[in-house]
Amino acid sequence: MNKRLKRIIAIALTISAFSTIQPTKYINLFTTEAYAASSHISNLILNKTDTSNELKLYRDDEYDVSTEFRTSRNQYYAKTSLRSVNISCDTDSKYETYIFADSNKRSTAFEPDEEVELGKGTTTLYVRTYKEGRFDKNNVKNDVVDEYEIHIERTSSGSSNNSSLYLSSISLDYGKISFSKTKTSYDVDVNSSVDEIEIKAKPSDEDYTVRIDGTKVKDSNGYEETVDLKKGKNVIEIAVTDEDDNEKIYTLNVYRGGRDSSSSDSSKEDNKQDPVYLDDLKLNNGDIKLDFNKKVTSYDVKVASTIDSVTIETEPDDDEYEVTVNGKSVNSKNQRTVDLTLNKKNEIKVKVTNEDDEYRTYTLNITRGTVSSSNDNNNNNNSGTVTPGGTVTPGGGNNNNNSSNNNASAAKNKWVKTSNGNWQYYDENGLALKNKWFKDTSKNKWYYLDANGDMKTNWLQNNGKWYYLNYDGSMMTGWTKINGFWYYLNTDGTMLVGWYKIGDNWYYSNADGAMRTGWLQEGKTKYYLNENGTMQKGQKTINGVNYNFDASGKLVE
Repeated sequence: MNKRLKRIIAIALTISAFSTIQPTKYINLFTTEAYAASSHISNLILNKTDTSNELKLYRDDEYDVSTEFRTSRNQYYAKTSLRSVNISCDTDSKYETYIFADSNKRSTAFEPDEEVELGKGTTTLYVRTYKEGRFDKNNVKNDVVDEYEIHIERTSSGSSNNSSLYLSSISLDYGKISFSKTKTSYDVDVNSSVDEIEIKAKPSDEDYTVRIDGTKVKDSNGYEETVDLKKGKNVIEIAVTDEDDNEKIYTLNVYRGGRDSSSSDSSKEDNKQDPVYLDDLKLNNGDIKLDFNKKVTSYDVKVASTIDSVTIETEPDDDEYEVTVNGKSVNSKNQRTVDLTLNKKNEIKVKVTNEDDEYRTYTLNITRGTVSSSNDNNNNNNSGTVTPGGTVTPGGGNNNNNSSNNNASAAKNKWVKTSNGNWQYYDENGLALKNKWFKDTSKNKWYYLDANGDMKTNWLQNNGKWYYLNYDGSMMTGWTKINGFWYYLNTDGTMLVGWYKIGDNWYYSNADGAMRTGWLQEGKTKYYLNENGTMQKGQKTINGVNYNFDASGKLVE
């Protein structure tokens, strides 16, 4: 016997018992349903997203008896495979109605006909009416005149019910795929400098609904959406839905900068802290590169010694969340500036807290300069000096084969590999060169030997400037790709930052030296840097919008 039949029998027996005692006195107990003293809302309808196509309302979660909206009933049930819905209704004059997707006192308010996202499982929507001007966003439960609940169960999609449910095409502005309507998963590789991707997904039927990464796209904008990319793997879902809520999902696995380059992959995700997040976190308005992932809570960042402070800009997942940086509140723009100590790892704690005192802490380990004693700490009169024009003069202008006082070796004028695997260069006197630049004339390349005489590789900070030494120790110049990012190293090897001109083109590198692409704003002036880093001049179409830039690269509003 099913639950509903049992309930009907129980009610019938109870009515019979009451009728024996008082035939009419108590009968209304079962025929009258919690009438409100008055109601200021009518014609409430649950709709499919952005349409007037109704979804059925039911009396209970068995979904076997549908019902129309009545002010006498304050709880309703519905089920759908859609990811979002909207609610339409008529509200009396001098009253206002809002919809909420949770019972929190600071819940986000949605207006009638506005799209409301549904979570997995069952989502309860609260429809509340207030007297005009009495709605309190800090406590949405205050001064409620009418309240109705709609419990919506999100079911799994029924794509198998419609064999013609497909996308007719998927196109990208970067990367390539060989599209087939029956193939639902694709791997795409893009350069590390590509921080967003433009996706167009056209359905096989114009009545189908398409969502790219959760955002609904329309024919009017070419079924197009731009999605931000983090470094490494990005999983982007494209969902196509028909009128009966059947759904098919296509998946793009977009790899930015290679398939093993993610600095914020799932293995680094922090799932132990509370589910309270920042949507974004920027350093110095994005000039300092940070591959932010809201689930990754620890980051190591290197900045030049000339950067003595960092402005941390946060974007909390909810406007009501409280954000602090090292225990101090951010300003009205969700920013706070922190001073950085030279040649030290500066630990900065960014804490985001919700109204229930749940919180998550992000840790930034920002190294200004270097913590290695072999670089800046050994700058003395014997250190190499770098002069403009590309001339590197070891030993402050002395001859290349000057060396520190140490015991002579039998090796002279040659490279020697030590027992610990490091390379050293011994001069004509058999002495190892230390703390200096050295030009190997046989290779026409520059090298740097540290305080121990060991050849340096990788990044080097010397006399306040940054250099990059290749795996073989040779100093790099010109455009150099390092860990997926492009840097420009001058003819003297120094890393360039800010604006600089090469040939006829202007470029901009962030404070960490990485070449900038995309939009750049300085004060009230906007520039656009193309994929190859060149500053845009003249007209350009970006994400379907036409822009005009003057001869100096400034956007003409």
